[in-house]
Amino acid sequence: MKSVYYLVTAIALFLLPLGVTAQEHIENAFADFLKQKGVTYSESHAKDSDPVTHQKRGMMDAYTFKAEKWNSSMLDNIRAAIRKDSDRAYQENWETGCSEDYVAKQRNILYNDRDGVRIGFEYPNYIQLCFADGNDSNFRYAYVVEWDEEKGTGRLIKTYAPLPQRQKSGTRYFSFPDLSSDMISIPDVSVVMTNEQTAKHATSSAGWLTKFDIYRKKFQENPKGIAASAFATKIYELCKNCTALNNTERGMVAEQVEKLISLTKDDMILTLFNSAIENLKEQK
Repeated sequence: MKSVYYLVTAIALFLLPLGVTAQEHIENAFADFLKQKGVTYSESHAKDSDPVTHQKRGMMDAYTFKAEKWNSSMLDNIRAAIRKDSDRAYQENWETGCSEDYVAKQRNILYNDRDGVRIGFEYPNYIQLCFADGNDSNFRYAYVVEWDEEKGTGRLIKTYAPLPQRQKSGTRYFSFPDLSSDMISIPDVSVVMTNEQTAKHATSSAGWLTKFDIYRKKFQENPKGIAASAFATKIYELCKNCTALNNTERGMVAEQVEKLISLTKDDMILTLFNSAIENLKEQK
């Protein structure tokens, strides 16, 4: 791989495919990130085409970066772009390694029908989204940003591959920071949930609060949406196991849950949130 230091022609590879406007904000944010002063990177590419028709059937662009002076705000534009485009993604995964007993949730992101890029191994944090190809419903694009805050390093990845058979049109798959492979179905959405107790991954207040904040923001984005009850359930599960928090932190979380209550009239969600607050008070 050849190291480069500023914007080069290769960055344009993020912008080449036609008909992928569903993820245009992410495309632009990736390219802008690599332009930042003090960011160096190396790149790796792969392409697979049908030998007869020459039609593209696989692709991978990966940019391994290092920031000379890292701060977490450097990824703010990418996070904002992901939020703008995520409604059109059929799969969205967020993983954080901030809790003390974090267990990496590795994934294999295919870039053709057989080869893939492993994420969640070298870098503890990642965000991954998948979008169906607007020109060919049998294929999908995947975008990944993974990073290590302490080292100021990470990767930007874009792949193209056949759409897995289990990911049917019109169905969206979500997963969250502490999840395994079991699935609980709710109307029109399959939400990946964990069998492990949330407390196992929340032995530090920092890890607990980070997870809570992710679920809180997700619920706020669409409190009337199909997935709202799933986020409410995760918040309830966290609040059942809040021994990592001190009294001040529990009070702060209770205030945030009360704000969430004002966003919904759903009886089930209201019950979950009120029970969450009671659990926070009982464990003081």
